[in-house]
Amino acid sequence: KKISFVTEKEINSLVVKGDLETLKILINNRSDQNPVIYESSDGTKSTILDQAAHWGHLNIIIWYKDLLGFSDINPND
Repeated sequence: KKISFVTEKEINSLVVKGDLETLKILINNRSDQNPVIYESSDGTKSTILDQAAHWGHLNIIIWYKDLLGFSDINPND
């Protein structure tokens, strides 16, 4: 059974830094592999994919879309 032992805030920090290797280890050991990791002051919620796109980390986007089984990502969203 997989467990969540790291906080969403810590995951967000890894995404912002672009630390793909550590992110892989932590996400692969979580039961919820698509958590909301950031909530803005207006209540907008973001996932790893959202934050990686925002910060321009294409390497994380490519890895994460494959992890979630997405075959295509709309580049306009």
